Amino acid sequence: MSGNKNVMKMNDEQTMNFINYYEKEEVLWNTKLQAYRNRDARVEAVKRVVSAMNIEGFGPNHVISKFKNLRSSYCQELKKIATSEKSGASVEDIYVPHVIWFSKMDLF
Repeated sequence: MSGNKNVMKMNDEQTMNFINYYEKEEVLWNTKLQAYRNRDARVEAVKRVVSAMNIEGFGPNHVISKFKNLRSSYCQELKKIATSEKSGASVEDIYVPHVIWFSKMDLF
């Protein structure tokens, strides 16, 4: 079985917890922070996310790959919304994301 071994399958609750922990670590995503450019600060933030998740085998590489995957999926959902809006669909027919984490990711 091939695949990316840095990707760890999470259930919806774990994914929401992950997003909540990641959001608290602004240094990982807020490019306006001076500390965003500080590698050591980012490494420490990733370690805090790993610790908070408390999942056996879940490490720093998983944090990075999980967020990249979520960000990619988030962007795909945004594109679906934009496409449905441009199609001239009625308000009731505009695409609504079905993933539970979309609204949370949309906040930051």
